[in-house]
Amino acid sequence: MIELRSYQTKAMEDLRASYRSGKKSVCLVLPTGSGKTVVAAAVVKATVARGRRALFVAHRVELLGQSVTKLETAGLTNLRLIRAEHDIGSGDSPVTVASIQTLSTERWADKLPAADLVILDECHRGVAVTYRRIVAAYPDAHILGLTATPQRGDGVGLGEVFDGLVIGPTVRELTDLGHLAPCRVFAPTRTLSAGQLATSVTDAYHMHARAQRAVVFCVDVAHSKAVADELNAAGVVAASIDGDMPDAVRADILRRFRAGEIRVVSNVQIFVEGFDDPGVAVCILARKIGHVGVYLQCVGRILRPAEGKTSATVVDLCGSALEYGAPDLERFYTLEGDGIRTSDRVAVRQCMTCGACYEPTASLACPQCGGTRSKEIKSVTVVGENVVEMSGEDRLRVNLQDAAARTQRSFGWVRKAHAKIVTAKLRWRP
Repeated sequence: MIELRSYQTKAMEDLRASYRSGKKSVCLVLPTGSGKTVVAAAVVKATVARGRRALFVAHRVELLGQSVTKLETAGLTNLRLIRAEHDIGSGDSPVTVASIQTLSTERWADKLPAADLVILDECHRGVAVTYRRIVAAYPDAHILGLTATPQRGDGVGLGEVFDGLVIGPTVRELTDLGHLAPCRVFAPTRTLSAGQLATSVTDAYHMHARAQRAVVFCVDVAHSKAVADELNAAGVVAASIDGDMPDAVRADILRRFRAGEIRVVSNVQIFVEGFDDPGVAVCILARKIGHVGVYLQCVGRILRPAEGKTSATVVDLCGSALEYGAPDLERFYTLEGDGIRTSDRVAVRQCMTCGACYEPTASLACPQCGGTRSKEIKSVTVVGENVVEMSGEDRLRVNLQDAAARTQRSFGWVRKAHAKIVTAKLRWRP
């Protein structure tokens, strides 16, 4: 059985109040590691207790497995699982867990499972066509979206799918309560260009990881494999994981990683969402992060507490932390395009291809190089920067002067806001 924490109980109460007020589609924002799936399981259990049906939709194998586990822990049995070519369980089951990719295929178009409640995991994906079709297929159902980061890289607001927003506690509040691990952040003293690293991943691991288990976020699959090879050559047992691997191979790497046989796992996007291993204490960012949502998802992977884990460590080799702040920076959430905001920040979008900062527009193309967020970066260069701990006031403020200087070179509109940028203080606690 699941025993809810006080903030999880409050989240359920706030959800009920939102639905009672007339909202049909509500987005629930809870930080990574705070137990979004636990809250969802409690909501599903309450739904089933009223004689109604629920559908839980996710986009990755790991998320589907975690959802089934949490639902069963909540006391729900007779679950139906729909994934790829598998349809396990009874069509009469009150609860169905399903892959969005499978439900979106033509063969499922006319036989979607009945549901009075539809839950969309990682719902910042919810404005995609596949998700919209699912939502449209349940016009009389309540929709519940779960996310830690209600912002997309393409600038589309979640308000196109959701009409209500419920926000849970902050990372700082959960850290103070002991539900998340305190986090140290190491970063270069300036923001580097996309494709540059302050130091090698191996040197960063030896210097800051203290032999703890770590995840590394890389530019592309080739870079991820090269990082793993480099670490192994240096005596650190490492493996690279990617989406083209057979499920069994990927599962075996994760099993060995959890057992401590593998100390470091490198990846590109696999661990951005749905990776749940509280024992991992170090996150190495070996790539430039395109927007704050991805940044928070990456660093959030290591914030879960675990026995013997006194803190988490982010080693940022590109300076993304100078752009977006430490994980516990106070943030504000909306259903608009810029769904994650911090106080006194200038709205700046950064190209993942050339590193240019520019004013957000409807166009996805970078005004400097014409590239898009999905354009692949072909190489990584180590530039020999020092990586230092962000401490005191420097640790907990965004480097606005640096951001202003770079942005001024691209847009005249920033000049008018320059005085505000260089004087704004985003104070973080050490």
